[in-house]
Amino acid sequence: MVPDVTATLRRAAELSGSGKHREAVRLLSDLVSEHPGNAAVLCQLAGEQLHVGAPTQALALARRAMIVLPGHYSPHLLAALAHTDLGEHDDAVAAARTAVAEAPRVWQCHSGLAEALTAQGGEGALRDAEDSAARAVELAPEEGRPYEVLGDAALLRHDWGRAEWAYRTALRLRPKSAVAERGLRVVRKERDARARAEPRSARGGGPVARRWRRNGGSGEPEVGGTGTPDEGRDEERIERDTRRQELGRGVEAVLWPLFRKMWLVQAGGALLLLLTSMPDSTRIHGLAGLLVAIAVVLLPAHGLRRVPPARRGEVIGALRGRALLLVCGAVLGAGTVLLAGWSLLVLVSPGTVQPLSIVVLVSAAAGLLGLARNAARR
Repeated sequence: MVPDVTATLRRAAELSGSGKHREAVRLLSDLVSEHPGNAAVLCQLAGEQLHVGAPTQALALARRAMIVLPGHYSPHLLAALAHTDLGEHDDAVAAARTAVAEAPRVWQCHSGLAEALTAQGGEGALRDAEDSAARAVELAPEEGRPYEVLGDAALLRHDWGRAEWAYRTALRLRPKSAVAERGLRVVRKERDARARAEPRSARGGGPVARRWRRNGGSGEPEVGGTGTPDEGRDEERIERDTRRQELGRGVEAVLWPLFRKMWLVQAGGALLLLLTSMPDSTRIHGLAGLLVAIAVVLLPAHGLRRVPPARRGEVIGALRGRALLLVCGAVLGAGTVLLAGWSLLVLVSPGTVQPLSIVVLVSAAAGLLGLARNAARR
């Protein structure tokens, strides 16, 4: 029976992917009647009901799934989307916050909370929506949807630079994103309207910077203008700072998990070597220590190799002001140097163990910095 359920769910997903949501609803409705206690079926049908504009039915299914699958984020996330469609924004935010509490490292939960807060409106809610969407971006920097949600929240807060950056990133990841295309049109119209509202001479020039102009009468704005150098430089600086801040958040989202792997390899290897090399180390221990040090170095080297050479300087520049990240990296680097030095020393003259104790302590310090970062995020 389980293979039949799995095959039907897969078929429903294929129908949904091709836009045939009503057919998927019919297929899943029959399946629910046969398996009323299957949480996966209930959740998938709730999602399809949202697609066909039936939030009341979706909410009822999500509530049934909460009973069948307590402690899981999916039913609460679906309930949040249904409440939003029904205009019940406070309930939507409450359900989305429950989903985040159940799964704080699942990007969909933070994205769903950002959507609920954006629909709720108000300066405080929109500020929290931006923060939630930014967290979703950190957790899933290669997914397009978090950038769409971030762009929407930033747009409503009139944070034009951040909204444009988010929408452009979403389009890079999802080239057919209607949400991003629509958002960019709004940003461009706003820039163009502000430019046209500023004083200018009959020739179209003037003393005020004009970053967005009509593109040959086609109606599409483009970057350019004949403004004052100071205002032009200010806009360029704001856009550059926004890109650096967002890039820095993305770099943090990549580097902290990488540092965690480096710490596990370094601390685990050093501790194992310390325990096995007492009372006297041998050249085998020196060779093993050198391999551990090489493994620690290769982890970030492999990640940096995936960054295009032209952008490596930009990535390094984005680390400015992120003291905890830089200190943790420096501590890991010091531990690696100490481990490599001890290994070479043992290869030449076996017997010494003491430097390994320092490596273990340094690795422990790096681990504590990671814990401090996690505590700060909470």
